[in-house]
Amino acid sequence: MEKHKSALELLFSEVAGEAKYCSEKMRTLSVDVYHDEQRYVIYAEIPGVDCSDIDIDYEGGYLKISGMKHRRVGEGLSPLRVERCYGEHKRSFAVDGIDPTSIKAEYIDGVLILEMKKVEGARK
Repeated sequence: MEKHKSALELLFSEVAGEAKYCSEKMRTLSVDVYHDEQRYVIYAEIPGVDCSDIDIDYEGGYLKISGMKHRRVGEGLSPLRVERCYGEHKRSFAVDGIDPTSIKAEYIDGVLILEMKKVEGARK
């Protein structure tokens, strides 16, 4: 006869590392993209990432955003369950028709806000 595990045992029985929970999709930044006649504005969620660990690159018509999320754990603690994803979180976009020198970035409460000017004749 098989013994049934309690809810608590089930909760903590999967002490495996992040690999089980952190797929590539979970490391992809969630974004909202807006525009008006003069500019594009991107809001990218990057919670838990220090602003010094965020990289923004524009090359060959692609805007690349990445942030490195580091694990911060109190001294002497051992993992019981790890569901948050660590490492590089990233996203890239094909964005043509912008002035790369106009890209401005602001990081507020875990949200990266990028604003960039459209060049004349840019697609909407």
